Amino acid sequence: MRSLCLGIILGVLLPTAIFAQQMEYDLSVASGDISFVPTRLVAGSTVRIYASIRNQGNKDATASVTFFQGDVAIGAPQPVSVRSGGNSDEIFVDFTVPQGACNV
Repeated sequence: MRSLCLGIILGVLLPTAIFAQQMEYDLSVASGDISFVPTRLVAGSTVRIYASIRNQGNKDATASVTFFQGDVAIGAPQPVSVRSGGNSDEIFVDFTVPQGACNV
């Protein structure tokens, strides 16, 4: 059976003190920064979901990123460390594709 998973939700947890800063830390994920391997999603199979996290702020940042299927976390939060204006940090989580439609 083939399964259809739509969208992706990532949760980024930053230290509380960061929010007091005015956009000094600005982590982002664009839709083109997310990929599935293999790309064909088949119910019951395991796929790896990759996401590239960028820091568009003016200070280096560390954070935790969580992938979700609906409102349920997939795996453990993944740590990221991204340099201001530097390369993105690529993270991943393994996901078992459920039967039927789903939102990831």
